[in-house]
Amino acid sequence: MLPPKPTYNQFSLTEFEKITQFRQRVKAKVNLLEEQETDQFLIKWLRARGMDLKKAEEMLLQSLEWRKEHGVDTILETLEVPTTFLSRLPLAYVGMDPETSVPIFLFLMGRFDFRSLMEEYGSENIVKFNIYVMEYIQKVIFKQCSAVAGKPVDQFIELCDFENYGYRQMASARCCEGLIRMQKLMDSNYPEV
Repeated sequence: MLPPKPTYNQFSLTEFEKITQFRQRVKAKVNLLEEQETDQFLIKWLRARGMDLKKAEEMLLQSLEWRKEHGVDTILETLEVPTTFLSRLPLAYVGMDPETSVPIFLFLMGRFDFRSLMEEYGSENIVKFNIYVMEYIQKVIFKQCSAVAGKPVDQFIELCDFENYGYRQMASARCCEGLIRMQKLMDSNYPEV
């Protein structure tokens, strides 16, 4: 008989100790929201910084400041994303992975005219729309998947299809800069997602 599979919530003893220390350090400096005090939330910052408490604390505090400066915690209520943008965004939620219960998204990059959207909406708006999508995934999709799975779900799988991805997209400095900027924002503010 095989041993039972470890569950999603299981952490090593070292991770639990680090999470406890990290929570105390951060709470001494800022007030965390209820969902930010969970083990699942805190471990992401630690893992993103190789379990280094100081580096994880710096990363999280910078992210919390960024969220405050840009109104990220209320973006779903305050930002109106144009339906014309959403209808042209080739991102689809295709269901949950049966083993992990994480949501799966399909991104048809080859059908995405990022350059035209950058020209039409500007890089600042594209970044805001991307943040909106990430917050929607975290606050709506993850919540739904967690309810179905009966355990916290806070990661997703994104399958990218680059068929027909053209030179027009790659040759645009504005597109490259926009993609790099968005990736840096995601890495800094949505670790381990």
